[in-house]
Amino acid sequence: MPTHGRNEVRTFLISNALFWLKEYHIDGLRVAAVASMLYLDYSRKPGEWIPNQYGGNENLEAIDFLRRFNELAHTVPGAIYRTFHHNNITFSLLYAFHENFVLPVSHDEVVHGKGSLLNKMPGDEWRQFANVRAFLAYMWAHPGKKLLFMGQEIGQREEWNCNTGVRWELLEFDYHRKLQTLMRELNRLYRASPALYQVDFHSTGFEWIDFHDWEASIIAFVRRAEDPSDFILFCCNFTPVPRQGYEFGVPEEGFYEEILNTDSELFGGSNMGNGGCVSSRPVPKHNRPYSIAVTLPPLSVLAFRKR
Repeated sequence: MPTHGRNEVRTFLISNALFWLKEYHIDGLRVAAVASMLYLDYSRKPGEWIPNQYGGNENLEAIDFLRRFNELAHTVPGAIYRTFHHNNITFSLLYAFHENFVLPVSHDEVVHGKGSLLNKMPGDEWRQFANVRAFLAYMWAHPGKKLLFMGQEIGQREEWNCNTGVRWELLEFDYHRKLQTLMRELNRLYRASPALYQVDFHSTGFEWIDFHDWEASIIAFVRRAEDPSDFILFCCNFTPVPRQGYEFGVPEEGFYEEILNTDSELFGGSNMGNGGCVSSRPVPKHNRPYSIAVTLPPLSVLAFRKR
């Protein structure tokens, strides 16, 4: 690990960063393993680290370096700083069709004290599982191929440990077993729906309906197959507040069958939904000639296919 207090180290790292910003005009910089920089005792046993001058575990030199690094990076025109969480949800679609990628839940984010996917979620047990269900359904609906880290498909609370196995015994409990049922259904729906895999790397396979309701944290979009008449509408509610009669513009007139509802009791949810089908109305919405009014359960993702 470099000593961030040494001038030659600081100068090299900052010069390198500014080079990429100035010469290649990249939008921003990602610093990996920040926790190991900030804390002297990170992943170290007692006796393997020395406290700072105040007796704490903070790496004061690294903190000072990161502060200066940030200040200088933001003097370069074009380096981006995004503040709203809603934008974090939708940001990936800004570059989704300029490169081929998979959608992993990074191993770096579920080990070394950062917590499992389930334990990252706020609220009580019901909200935690609802958040995980919504997260995974959004990931399956998003353009790009899918990867999961071990144990996430059953809601394992412990971080992955290479010295043990996945805790399959958790399937004795409803929430864990029903999360696995959702994953089975997501995979079945994916295989059965060309709209979810045929056009992953071109903008013709994705169409925003609306992403502006940041106050309610609701987004909606369409995935299309190579045959553009084959499409699925996804409606996502990322808050624990149910929404009744929420209106979305739709591409065509007709009946829209609810083919996925992560709030279904089958998956551990509260079973709020739309009775299996909603009908479009000739009411313009979201720059489209027709719209549907749907019930959005809390912390849920719904999918609709036109009959």
